[in-house]
Amino acid sequence: MRYLAEIGQNSILWTSVLAWFVAQVLKVILVFISHRKLDFSRFVGSGGMPSSHSSFSVSLALSTG
Repeated sequence: MRYLAEIGQNSILWTSVLAWFVAQVLKVILVFISHRKLDFSRFVGSGGMPSSHSSFSVSLALSTG
């Protein structure tokens, strides 16, 4: 259980997860603005811009640095 508590307090991990989440939410918002429909498959789908993989990787590298 101690390891789970340490993971929960890892600010670098949470920063990266937050960056991924924001990128995924932005995909849904941008599709809504451009197509006037809510497409929640964009939230869990891969590909497209903004790239959630890139945002996760860059925030991980910047937080570590």
